[in-house]
Amino acid sequence: MTEKQIEKIKKSIRKRRAALAAEKRKFGGFIDSAGNRYYIFELYMKIADYKGVITYKKWFDKNFPDDIGAPFLSLIWAIAYFETGKLTEAKIYTIDMAFQNIYLPELLLDKEVNLIDMYGHGPDMLDFAKSLTRPLNFLNKTT
Repeated sequence: MTEKQIEKIKKSIRKRRAALAAEKRKFGGFIDSAGNRYYIFELYMKIADYKGVITYKKWFDKNFPDDIGAPFLSLIWAIAYFETGKLTEAKIYTIDMAFQNIYLPELLLDKEVNLIDMYGHGPDMLDFAKSLTRPLNFLNKTT
């Protein structure tokens, strides 16, 4: 990734964070129908700014205490903590990711996954996990 591409992503992060701040000032809270609060994590990952992910996560947790996250977010958090040497936290979010979507860990390891006959883990959950593992563009640092 070139410096120009990195700067463009950093600009997008600043713009989206500013949009969230403006929402809070205007409405006294967040509406975020655009999903900026989630997409910012992916932008940090695209430029491999793991400290940025963790710093933003602290802000996210403070401002969205009731947001339970998603398997994709737990994956991002696990990677960021791992890359910054915080292995206990990395393990916590890896386990959290696995509890949210039982198929995701095996797919990430490129293993064959069979549908599990268990409530809440049907075909839709498997399809969702597959959709998460296909792109993983934020892990590709060369584009």
